[in-house]
Order: sequence, then C-alpha cells, then structure tokens
Amino acid sequence: MSRVEWLMWGILVLDVLGFGGLIVWLRERIGALEGTVKAQAKTLDTVERLNKVVLGVLSALDPERWANKVKIHKELADGKVETILEAERRQRDKENKNLAASIKTHVTDVLDLLPYIPRAQRVAAIARLGFDEEVKSVFYEYAERTPSPVFSIQDLAHWEHNNQNVSLVDALKPHPTTGGLNVKPPEGV
Repeated sequence: MSRVEWLMWGILVLDVLGFGGLIVWLRERIGALEGTVKAQAKTLDTVERLNKVVLGVLSALDPERWANKVKIHKELADGKVETILEAERRQRDKENKNLAASIKTHVTDVLDLLPYIPRAQRVAAIARLGFDEEVKSVFYEYAERTPSPVFSIQDLAHWEHNNQNVSLVDALKPHPTTGGLNVKPPEGV
C-alpha cells in the first residue's frame, strides 16, 4: 500500500473514529437535553397547575361574581320575605274580618236584648261586657234612651217556669197587631 492509501485509510479511520466520537458525544448531549426537556415539562406542568389554582382562587375572589351571587341571594330572600308577609297579611285580614263579623254580631245582640233588661240593671250589665270603654259608652247612651220593658226576660222566664201560657220564643216575636211583645200577662198581675 502506498502512502497515499495509508493516508486515506488513516483519514478514513480518523473520520470513522471522529464521527463515532461525535455520535457518542451527541448521544450524551441529546440524553442531557432530554433530561432537561423532561424537567422543563414537569416544571411547565407544575406551573400550569399552579396557574389553574391561582385562576380558581382569583375567580372565587372575583368581586363582580360575588356581588352577583349576593344580589341573587338577596333577591331570593326578599321574594321569600314578601311571600311570607303577603300570606300573613291575608291571614290577618281574614282574622280581622271574622273578628269584625263576630263583634258586629255581639253588638247587635246586645242592642237587641238591651231593651228587655230593666233600666236599673242595664249599667251593671253593660259594665260586665268585654268591650272597650268607647263601645260601652255607646251602649250606656242607648240604654239611657231606651224605655224599660213592660215585661222583662226574667218575668217571661218565670211565667214559662210556672207553666203559664207563654213561650219564650213566641214572647220575643212581635205581636201581629200591636207590634209589641206577643205575651199575655199572667192572671192577677
């Protein structure tokens, strides 16, 4: 072999060794770079998760969002309170109407029966009623203007008890011709 051939073989061996060395060196560098890339990928995943957590915290602390939530809850609570108040108003109105009807009935009953109570006993009877003083004053005035009955309820009850020809129900009905009490006085009165 000639010198040129030896030189070519030498260059070839050096090229192969150099290229092989380059490949080994590149493989080491690529391995190192792969490790770096993997570490960076883990870092990026961590940063991404941290960003998601921070965004979640920021969205949870978002004042506009909280203001909207508070506004919605307030509107719901106000609506519920209005519904409850309206139901209470309706119930109170119903109770007031029933109470007014009951009071009207009692006042009417007192005014209907007051003329049959002897004048001397009217003030005491009115005082025992459960009405307030303003209503009682109306009853006192009515009792003063109403004449005493010819026959009291006690007289009618006494006659009924003694089997007289008097019925309390018939006695309280007006007489068909005179318009007064529909009773016959007991004999001897």
